[in-house]
Amino acid sequence: MVLRTPRSDARDEQIHPKNTEQQQQNLRKVHFPGRGQDSAKRTASTRASERDDDGERGHLHFGSRFPTNKINTGKYSILSFLPKFLFVMFSKAAYFYFLVQTCLSWWEVVSPFGGIGFTMALLFVLAVAGIKEIIEDKKRHEFDKITNSTVAHVVGKKDGKIKDERWQDVKVGQILVVYDNEEIPADCICLHTALDNCYIHTANLDGETNLKVKQPMRGVELSREEVSMHEHEALSDLRGLVSSTERAQTMRNKDQMHDHAYRLSQIAGEIHCEPPSADLHTFRGYACISSNPWIDDSLTLEGDDANGKSSSAGEVPKYPLSMGEMLLRGTTLKNSGYVFGIVVYTGKETRIFMNNAETPMKSGSMEYFLNIQISILAVLQLLLCVLCAIGSYYWRDWKGFSMYYLQLDKFVANNYS
Repeated sequence: MVLRTPRSDARDEQIHPKNTEQQQQNLRKVHFPGRGQDSAKRTASTRASERDDDGERGHLHFGSRFPTNKINTGKYSILSFLPKFLFVMFSKAAYFYFLVQTCLSWWEVVSPFGGIGFTMALLFVLAVAGIKEIIEDKKRHEFDKITNSTVAHVVGKKDGKIKDERWQDVKVGQILVVYDNEEIPADCICLHTALDNCYIHTANLDGETNLKVKQPMRGVELSREEVSMHEHEALSDLRGLVSSTERAQTMRNKDQMHDHAYRLSQIAGEIHCEPPSADLHTFRGYACISSNPWIDDSLTLEGDDANGKSSSAGEVPKYPLSMGEMLLRGTTLKNSGYVFGIVVYTGKETRIFMNNAETPMKSGSMEYFLNIQISILAVLQLLLCVLCAIGSYYWRDWKGFSMYYLQLDKFVANNYS
């Protein structure tokens, strides 16, 4: 017996534009690849500009720019390493103090020794720290290269065939298929699963080891049977009473998977969702399916959509979306065969990337203690210099100038050496 999780109440709530006009304008719009009215709006010049504009700056999707799915978690580049590294190092009290000491050591008026010793010592410490940073940052870039080159399975827009692309080439609006034990390349909305739902391992995101249940969104059903199952939860529960052998055959049925890929590529519509957010538990949006050729129109009564939701004549029905249909980047598909999803967030706009903190500069407790001690030492030295200067000024007026043999009233180089 397969245990089924009841669908969220948010799925049964019809989303209407209750928000203000400004909030509606801030919603992100993602188009399905099907040839509907929305796809007809794309002229040949628009498609050409989208192809030509793809690159490091991101990609265009129906006139809107979205970031590339390529990630970079490194701290430095070849050009930025030296200035950024020196700024970080000399922002610490200890290194800044020794930098000032090194500069003063080259001033013969105030330093009885040459500046070579101080300079070589400071350069040695900086060189060791710099080599350590280069080695660590190189490992980050190598890991990013492996991640960006990981294979993603993309459904073609025209023929619906599944082809392999790199993660960094994944774009908003593409339909992906993810197999068991594979990580999801980008934040997607679940469209179809091999079974009634799928199971996601989210340890990379929140550290939890239990599997999360995700279900496909409504409106993109590929047969009348699926619509009936969504309308009648009892029938859907009975469908779950299948043997493990039948479940395994369904999960491994490649012919059925390719047929589903072709059918999904023919659906046209739009997804309206919230702007990129770091919230791992909340998602708001809705989908407008303008064309789904695999659902018989006879199922839809006048004034009702395919799910029994009330809609006015000629109005495209809206299907609510929540975190229950969201497949986040970095999570892993488990015990589900395969799952289809449409990409809504890529690269830096994904939830996992927006929750990543900037890589800090490593420092130990000893360095922290040393910075405090050197800061106190610098303040004491500065205080002694100021007090001695004030004392010397008053002493010369009181008694120093009367001692003619000191010649304080005349400029003598030895007095200041």
